[in-house]
Amino acid sequence: MTPGRFKERNGNIRFCSFVCYRKSSAETYIEKKVRESLARLNLVFDQEFKCMRYSLDFAFPESKVDLEVDGIYWHDEKKDQRRDSVLHKKGWRVIRIGEKRINQFTEAELDAYLRQCLSNF
Repeated sequence: MTPGRFKERNGNIRFCSFVCYRKSSAETYIEKKVRESLARLNLVFDQEFKCMRYSLDFAFPESKVDLEVDGIYWHDEKKDQRRDSVLHKKGWRVIRIGEKRINQFTEAELDAYLRQCLSNF
């Protein structure tokens, strides 16, 4: 493990601060689950897409759709709402899926859920 990162007993990676998290190039385990699901669905996306001052987890730039994977540890509802508002004003549609929900899905259920969420774009 690199400085600022540590692995919990359940295998999750945590960071000592947001700065350490932003410096890391590692994806979280829930981002990995979603990336693998999107790949199984043969969807073309950009991971960690830069848009203004933000980094979008999974972006579909042609249709201006941002799929955000919200881990329990980092997300602040007020900050997320401000960020979403800025993106909406620039024409982006933001879809959020939380860690708890991702972890409840089987692989097939996650595929079906993402297919449904992204079917209109």
